[in-house]
Amino acid sequence: VTQTEAGCASAANGTVSGPIYVNTNISELYAGCIAPNGNYYCMSSNYCFCTGSKTEKLISFNISGASPTMNWNVGVPNYDFSDFSFKNPGGVANNGVGASCSDVYTSDGSTLNEFDASTGSVVKSGVSIPGGSNVLPTVNGGIDVDPICGYVYVGSQSKVDVFDKNLTSVTSYAAPTTVYDVKYNGGVVAACGGTYGTGFVAEYT
Repeated sequence: VTQTEAGCASAANGTVSGPIYVNTNISELYAGCIAPNGNYYCMSSNYCFCTGSKTEKLISFNISGASPTMNWNVGVPNYDFSDFSFKNPGGVANNGVGASCSDVYTSDGSTLNEFDASTGSVVKSGVSIPGGSNVLPTVNGGIDVDPICGYVYVGSQSKVDVFDKNLTSVTSYAAPTTVYDVKYNGGVVAACGGTYGTGFVAEYT
């Protein structure tokens, strides 16, 4: 069955607060984040169990109430995630969505896209992650954003790449092996892989 489902739950005890949102025209969700504006942004796989359909979606939800309401959904350029074929370890880029106060960024392991957080309009697409991979079994993952300075931190094969808010490459930080996830928190960037965790001080300019 092709459908996506989303709900709002209590952070304290996990109790679902209202009806589950269901959409039978969008496939399974596999990555998402809550942005500084309070919206939930997430990506779906395609719904035809095939390659080349380009039905993968970036979706914006308002989650301020008891149940999510969709603000918009748009196609994700350059992505090709079949719902059935990537369900194994390393098959889908982990933490593939990050957001600032004004923009949403997506990573599939090798390519970055930038979207307007309010409208979903594509701001920039097809920006290469140096050394990145979205091919099994070497796919890397992880993306997060400094909401104040706007820097975008992206996992690659052996490093964390840093881009400015316009997706211009700034610098990179070495990692022991393939990066699976990246998280920004209070001026520190953490990255992890299959057998390690590491961190570094975030950019401030």
